[in-house]
Amino acid sequence: MGGWRARACAVALLLVAAPPRALANDSTATLGAGGLVLTKSADIVLDREDLYVSTKEIRVHYEFRNTSAKDIATTVAFPLPDIDLSYYSEVPITRPGSDPVNFVDFTVSVDGKAVVPILEARALHNGEDITDYLTSKNLKFSFFADGLNDALLKADPALRKELTARHIAEYDEYDNVYPQWIDRTAFHWDQVFPAGKATTVEHRYKPVAGQFYVSKYSLGPNDDELKPYCVDDSTRQALWKRIKERSTKGGEEPDDGLLTATAVDYILTTANNWHGPIGKFRLTIDKGDPQNLLTLCIDGIKKTGPTTFVVEADNYAPASDLRFLIIK
Repeated sequence: MGGWRARACAVALLLVAAPPRALANDSTATLGAGGLVLTKSADIVLDREDLYVSTKEIRVHYEFRNTSAKDIATTVAFPLPDIDLSYYSEVPITRPGSDPVNFVDFTVSVDGKAVVPILEARALHNGEDITDYLTSKNLKFSFFADGLNDALLKADPALRKELTARHIAEYDEYDNVYPQWIDRTAFHWDQVFPAGKATTVEHRYKPVAGQFYVSKYSLGPNDDELKPYCVDDSTRQALWKRIKERSTKGGEEPDDGLLTATAVDYILTTANNWHGPIGKFRLTIDKGDPQNLLTLCIDGIKKTGPTTFVVEADNYAPASDLRFLIIK
């Protein structure tokens, strides 16, 4: 792939382990050691989901309903995609939020009342949880933590040798360091779904939107860079026109112009963890500027404003996740 594309924080609400004190009919899962175990719900339906996505913010409004005769107490989780530091430590990703721990500024409310979620962050290396090991060495493990690289660079020779031998970090001859673990983060909170009643859950956060350049080499029929976003012929022609215009203004050769592309992913298929399809689904995509180009793989999309596009569906069971590209 030419350039790079950082996977955005594409997330969704998932039902997870019911603790032993749960009031549910049956224990739908267990809260396993070392992380959250995600399962399906046999009784809670998702009547409505209103999803707003842009490169700056993602907002979701859910309306759940407990169809059983008893209250269901469980844990609801909001997982972020894994961040592989062995890849992302070499690309300039900017932290979207203000907090180095809650780096996407995630907030949640239930029935209009703010909820303070528990943040679970772990470091994994070849399937092994090395969080405690890194902590014991006074090393940060979150990708967006302040001083992550500084702490690794300040490691004494013995620790450097140990980290290198275990392939946890790599140092080069220029004294650069490249962490090799996976940063896994999730938010979770206890939730009661009253019997036979609706529960509204809303959350918002700032996605980690990846960027790469689109050039004439991106527009060839065999190039894989744009394929995930279903770039059609008319869009390719529009991109080629802009590339020529941009390169001419810059005084370069006509085929050397570069356009900035911003990619955002959102995991839709986790909605299938709830019982049945989404009753009413509405997706709004905001491309930010009327001059930007939006491209993605989805049916039924309609333009509703200078920058907004909408997809609506009833009894919606997502078969794939959302991936879209905005090209400036």
